[in-house]
Amino acid sequence: MTPDATLARLREYMVGPSRFMSLLSAFELGLVDTLRAHPGSSAAQLGEAAGARPDAVEQLLFLLVKEGFVAHDEEAGTYTLDALGDVPVADLDRALAYMNLIKVTALRQLFYLTESARTGTVVGLKELYGAEGTLYDAVADHQDLNDSWLKLMNNVTANIDPWFFANIDIPAGSRVLDVAGNTGLGAIHTYRHKASEGLTVTTFDLPSKESEALANFRAAGLEDHLSFIGGNVFDEIPRATTSSWSSTSWTCSTGRTWSGSCRVSTRHSSPAAR
Repeated sequence: MTPDATLARLREYMVGPSRFMSLLSAFELGLVDTLRAHPGSSAAQLGEAAGARPDAVEQLLFLLVKEGFVAHDEEAGTYTLDALGDVPVADLDRALAYMNLIKVTALRQLFYLTESARTGTVVGLKELYGAEGTLYDAVADHQDLNDSWLKLMNNVTANIDPWFFANIDIPAGSRVLDVAGNTGLGAIHTYRHKASEGLTVTTFDLPSKESEALANFRAAGLEDHLSFIGGNVFDEIPRATTSSWSSTSWTCSTGRTWSGSCRVSTRHSSPAAR
């Protein structure tokens, strides 16, 4: 690579964060939704709907026009969706869940990446939240982190589980332990996809998630088949790197010994388990 090519590559890194946030902000301000509902809107109309200045709207949409996501009629001064208009809303929502997680849990903390590398700790969590330890611990204590993580994981779970359960065998009457199962969506899907006489599924995750998990079980009408055990996957369950089913025995933080099938739930687990 020549020096000029290297400098050109560096410029791509320099503009990366601003490009990312320009795109995400257009969604967060509702500009894309407004254009979907009202194609041919002007910057002034978009700004009024978003509660933003028209010149700020023009600046944000400049990148989206350049990339072909949005079309701009310069003569009329109006905007319409271009490539973004061809993407199903459900697919965009999944992409936005990832982008929001990157913003909430990554971009803010990356400001302290150099210090984190020097200390071997997650400095951003301490500076921003006063939190020691890992993101897994911080998610349990801070609602904005939890909301961002939970939305993405539930999105991933709902998208992957139909394929997952079509390719896995769970013998009738199994006792399934869903490790790092968050608030129980994976347990609900397990029972619905693989229901059999005697099948029970237990979610294992931080104790703070128990009340929401049990409420989800009741809302699904599956409280007689699903349960929850509180604990920390780092302290009580051996770390695993792949999703697996095995006959094993676990000792949980409650002191109970669990004998049966265990799923290492890397599809929709809490952050530390991924």
